[in-house]
Amino acid sequence: MAESLASIEDWDTGGIIGIPVTVRNMSFPVGRIWRVNAEEGRYEPVSDWIHLD
Repeated sequence: MAESLASIEDWDTGGIIGIPVTVRNMSFPVGRIWRVNAEEGRYEPVSDWIHLD
């Protein structure tokens, strides 16, 4: 299972993560900063996708 996970490259998550991801050290090294809009009841991105390589 670990070998299969480690082999994932440029995976399109179908919108869960907004960019294709590649597994590095058993994690997806991408992130984004979000702000809560309480009036609208949703999260809003305040940064682009950040690569944490």
